[in-house]
Amino acid sequence: MLSSRMLRGWLFAFALLGLRAEEPTLVVQGKQTGVQGTISWQSQGSAEYRLCAYWDGPRDGMPSRELFQPVEFCRIYPGRIFYTLQWLKADMLRCLRAPNPQDVDDREQAAWLMALGIPMDQLVQRIQGVTDASLQAVTARLVTWVAIHEGGHACGLEGHLNGAKIEDAACANPVSSCPMQYMDRWAKRRLVLFGEVPGTGTFCNSSPHHCYRHLTSKR
Repeated sequence: MLSSRMLRGWLFAFALLGLRAEEPTLVVQGKQTGVQGTISWQSQGSAEYRLCAYWDGPRDGMPSRELFQPVEFCRIYPGRIFYTLQWLKADMLRCLRAPNPQDVDDREQAAWLMALGIPMDQLVQRIQGVTDASLQAVTARLVTWVAIHEGGHACGLEGHLNGAKIEDAACANPVSSCPMQYMDRWAKRRLVLFGEVPGTGTFCNSSPHHCYRHLTSKR
């Protein structure tokens, strides 16, 4: 069962959402194995990944619920999310204006942008017209999503898993409205282009995830 101390910790975390501090890192410990590691918002070598937290310790087969349930609080940093959205905006403009034909990511991104069916000049204008104020509004909605997503882990949810049983946007049967669904690289760009924030629905009952069915405060 989630202890009152853990619940107070979560409430304390949500009260701190607006604070700015050092590089955010969260130390967690597996309940059964005792293995420790960190959940961090640091980059994995590319700003592409700064939107998502990642586990840098040994998993030892521990599912997400075992990693997160011992956590007493989780601090979310809106400033880092906002920076990522600014980076995505700049990267799309760079890719439209001066793509690197030798770079696979650039070729894929350019093809995705063109497939939107928006004329090039209008697409550039749309991206240029995205203001910091609009990105701040998206950031606020993303903070809500992250809080609900991590709260889902604390309440027993593993998230949407791929074939290797790892949380992944490329999971079996993605459900974009579920808060436990990861965003792929294109969903992140739609955040900037159209202000579309996925994961704002209820916890899904879709197979194989069955998130709503597995929600629990008892462990």
